[in-house]
Amino acid sequence: MPWTRLLVVCLVCLLAPHTGLAGAPVPDAPSVAQALELAQAWLEAQHAYEQVPGVSAAIVHGERVLWIGGFGRAALPDGPPVGPDTIYRIGSLSKLFTSIALLQLRDAGRLRLDEPITTYLPWFPARPGATGKPVTVAGLLTHSSGLPMDAGMPYWSPPDFRFPTRQEFRDWLEGPGPSPWSPAGEHYQYSSVGLAVAGEVVAAVSGRPYAEYVQEKILTPLGLESTGLDLPKPPTPRLATGYGYLTRQGTRDPFPPVTTQAFAPATGFVSTVRDLARFAVWQLRLRAHGGTEVLNAGTLREMQTPQFTDEVEGVRRGLGFVWWQANGREFVGHSGSTGGHRAFLQLEPVAQLGVVLLVNAYGTDVGLWARRLSDIVLAALQAPPSVTQARSADAPALAAFAGNYGNMPFLREIAVRPWGTGLAVLGLPTGDPIGNMDVLKQTGSQTFRRVRKDGSLSTEYVFEMGADGRAVRAVRDNDILLRAK
Repeated sequence: MPWTRLLVVCLVCLLAPHTGLAGAPVPDAPSVAQALELAQAWLEAQHAYEQVPGVSAAIVHGERVLWIGGFGRAALPDGPPVGPDTIYRIGSLSKLFTSIALLQLRDAGRLRLDEPITTYLPWFPARPGATGKPVTVAGLLTHSSGLPMDAGMPYWSPPDFRFPTRQEFRDWLEGPGPSPWSPAGEHYQYSSVGLAVAGEVVAAVSGRPYAEYVQEKILTPLGLESTGLDLPKPPTPRLATGYGYLTRQGTRDPFPPVTTQAFAPATGFVSTVRDLARFAVWQLRLRAHGGTEVLNAGTLREMQTPQFTDEVEGVRRGLGFVWWQANGREFVGHSGSTGGHRAFLQLEPVAQLGVVLLVNAYGTDVGLWARRLSDIVLAALQAPPSVTQARSADAPALAAFAGNYGNMPFLREIAVRPWGTGLAVLGLPTGDPIGNMDVLKQTGSQTFRRVRKDGSLSTEYVFEMGADGRAVRAVRDNDILLRAK
């Protein structure tokens, strides 16, 4: 279907001129195009096999948006198709905007990160806990404040999912309030309470409503036109319906509309992958080239550098951002989950790669999906020039073999796509597309063989071509694999 196609988008069409995206090196088009085609096949399969209603995604490299598109629908069973402009709740990605606001105020000399919260919110209860250390602004941003994850109210519970108003939240803080989960400054404890308090600090220090400050100082300058607090008003068909976990019966229940009220600075924003791609590109550009666009480049690097480490939990937190390592690579970003929506923003600064994923259902490992999409594209970006040139020459002929094959439900579905001078074969679904991918070497006009890790050849694939010059089936060890699409 048209909406499921991976869209390689013209940068000028995608991003407004004021974002200043000119001048980035252009990745080799043939090699990246192969990677994006494989990424499309893999992500579409994960979406289908995990029975996710809809997923919108984008991949950026440096100052370019390489990939943007969507699979599925905004509502079940036959809602509008999702895409770059579908609006999702982004949950705790909201915390990044609150964190940026606080660092802007810090850079303007209007607050200090090491100051107690009571300096800016005199009504905040001074309960330092066992160590005698006060809750500080830095403690809120690194989730080391000792505050609990949530307030003592059932706003994550059905049927109402009713979040407290700002006054109710303040009354709770000043009344029974949080008993610190752990001593301030000692341990990591993820805290949406802390970031809700951080939003109050933004309002108090700036002397303006939180939403007004963030809109004027962050969202508008970055051109994030579809990003804002809570649900759009009036309702729009662009908004995806959120769904719960997949039941044993294979169904998903829709979430009611949720207004996050006092917790908006922690979990209340909505956005699109088009906007979050802009947000990702801004970060990569600022880190790479410096400047003072919305935020000082050095401040952004500070935010994305570990500022608090809990070795027991294996967690390293920047100022608002999560920092982690995988396979020797360093990442920064954040996840989000609210109202039946999942969100993930992942940046790999050294490789200048960014991935955005928005999904309208719970139960999906969007962090894994982001990592695997990054793996696929990085493999293409790191290809040596000799392979890159061969890809350019061989791509048109290899495209005739591309497709999804199998004999479902008896034989596993496999995706076949051009890869280098041969083909990639990928069993679907899989949690590790690069690790589980076989590479085929062409040995005849319609014959390929699997390349073993030592370079020798093994299993043979023989493709049969149709009248249109495209393969209609493949024979592998006497197994007949019919082309499905």
